[in-house]
Amino acid sequence: MDLFSKLEKVPGQFPQTTVNILFLFHPSVWNSPVYIKQALFGDASGFDESPNPQVHNDGLFYLSEWRELTACAHSRVNEDGSLSIVQVWRNPNANAVLSEDVLQRVASAG
Repeated sequence: MDLFSKLEKVPGQFPQTTVNILFLFHPSVWNSPVYIKQALFGDASGFDESPNPQVHNDGLFYLSEWRELTACAHSRVNEDGSLSIVQVWRNPNANAVLSEDVLQRVASAG
């Protein structure tokens, strides 16, 4: 699935100069976090196991429009209807900084 083209225009929906977090609900038959990470950071990040992958020029976080998105969270609706956050990726090029406290609260939501 080409998440890059599906998400490319998303930043236009967010206000500027604020903390903006995109919550993605992406079920997959394989590995959704890898698909999402590759769309955000570029194809080469699929094998990057570090907590802060490098942004490549084929990733959404590389695009200047995506500087309005502070982070992206992979979310899941569980069988019981509850919500869980699988993973949160910070945008290293974001215009606004996501504090560690907010990151932890988002990551533990559910």
